[in-house]
Amino acid sequence: MISIYKHALRMAAALVCLLSVNNAEAQTYCNPSFSFGCTSSDYIQSFSTTGGINNISNPNTGCAVSSGISSYMSMKVTANPGQTVNYSATNTPSFGEYYTIFVDWNQNGVLNDAGEQMTSFTYISGGGVFSGSFTVPLTATPGMTRMRVMCVYATSSFTPCGTYSFGEIEDYGFEVMSPCPTKPTALLPTGISSMGATLNWTPVTGALKYDYVVDTITAGGVWLPIASTTATTATVSGLKPGTSHYMRVRSYCAATSFSQWDTIRFTTLPPCVVPKGFLASNVDSNSANIQWDTATNVTAWQYIVDTNRSAPLLSNPGIKTVTNRYHKVTGLNEGRWQYVHIRSKCVMNDSSGWSLDSFYTPVPCRKPQLMLSNLYSNSAVAGWPAVNTAYEYEYFLGTSTTPPSLGTPIKFSYLQVAALQPKTTYDLFVRCKCRDNNVYSTSDWSILEFVTNPPLGINNINNDAVSMSLYPNPAKEILNVEISGRYSNNAVVYITDVAGKVMSVANITGSKMAIDVKSLTAGVYFVKFADGENTSMMRFTKM
Repeated sequence: MISIYKHALRMAAALVCLLSVNNAEAQTYCNPSFSFGCTSSDYIQSFSTTGGINNISNPNTGCAVSSGISSYMSMKVTANPGQTVNYSATNTPSFGEYYTIFVDWNQNGVLNDAGEQMTSFTYISGGGVFSGSFTVPLTATPGMTRMRVMCVYATSSFTPCGTYSFGEIEDYGFEVMSPCPTKPTALLPTGISSMGATLNWTPVTGALKYDYVVDTITAGGVWLPIASTTATTATVSGLKPGTSHYMRVRSYCAATSFSQWDTIRFTTLPPCVVPKGFLASNVDSNSANIQWDTATNVTAWQYIVDTNRSAPLLSNPGIKTVTNRYHKVTGLNEGRWQYVHIRSKCVMNDSSGWSLDSFYTPVPCRKPQLMLSNLYSNSAVAGWPAVNTAYEYEYFLGTSTTPPSLGTPIKFSYLQVAALQPKTTYDLFVRCKCRDNNVYSTSDWSILEFVTNPPLGINNINNDAVSMSLYPNPAKEILNVEISGRYSNNAVVYITDVAGKVMSVANITGSKMAIDVKSLTAGVYFVKFADGENTSMMRFTKM
């Protein structure tokens, strides 16, 4: 009986509702008139929001006020213009209701101006959920306003302030945040290099962070990628050298609230270029002078000289940092290619790649080690071990100890001089002319002083001056020495190495003698005869 009565009342209320006058703008924040309110189980069970800066959670309120006019203005949603808010309302479990939401965006006290009904009229069955989302208009007036969540029984279209039979409203606060603070100002790029810069700007009160972009686009469009920072400075890299760039910064207030961009133009420095114009000069066997060209934007250079062709690691301790382009490098190895790597250091610690150049340090042109043999009263033979890299020699024979300016060129490493004067002191000068990897050089003079033998007397008419013969040559264990000619009783024979070091000495007791050479290392040696007046020298090889 009660259920039939309530159904009759609902039908009558629906008829009254259709005949009622729309009272939408009767007064500021007017309330609807419910004949029975929520007393017959026509109510909003729960309501909540998400997505706002602050959100509402109001569960299981049921029919809190029998008139159906429930105010929860102490609860509010906070959001920025353009921000999306999600809502969810759980309907009474007893009856189906029609739902909608109104928000007074312009704060004029009227809830259904154009654009203020945020959802369509939606029928929700008993126990169902009314949910969805809406976006805060960009034109919404900042400040606190009212949001009305409304359900009406058996009425598919209604206003915030009409007359109805059954239903409920729940009014909540809705705080629209102020538009994002003003854009950053006093933009200042500092530390500009060829590929980077540091951006600076003044802080803006209320900004949560700042978005910034640096690109080469002149104007308009969306600039990507956008970077963010909570500081008022940012360092950017990877820019184009010698190019105009645009620095753009804006204040960030929330996910959908930003200031306008502020923009300033700056130009990056020219690129930090690889050094050019390398030159090596005054190259000798262990040193050289090196230099290279200067360039704009360069504050220093780094270089290394070694025998490694590959570019050096930055941790290499041999790398030198210098501010001038002229250097003498020493301590190099002879007969090697020297590789020179150089790079520029530019403003703000920019650096170029490594250049690669090289030069050759020649083997030094060493003077010959002179030795004399077959010395007679009017002739002599001089010789010397061949010098590495020597392509010819020069000699000069005279009686002065002053080195000559020029000599006579010869190709061989021995020299026979004749037409000498007996018992005369001579000075033989010999030097090398060298070529190593097309580097030409000349050694110092080597000097050999010797005195020719006396002339032969009447008693020596039928005998030549002292001479030697050696056999076997090469010798392995025993070297036989045979001496001919006249010599005094104090004559000796001694063996020397090529440097003149005496290896053994033996007195002459006859014209033939055998010398034990087993202890000598393999190589070239000299046997020298001397008796005070005569000398003679021959070379032999120890096997």
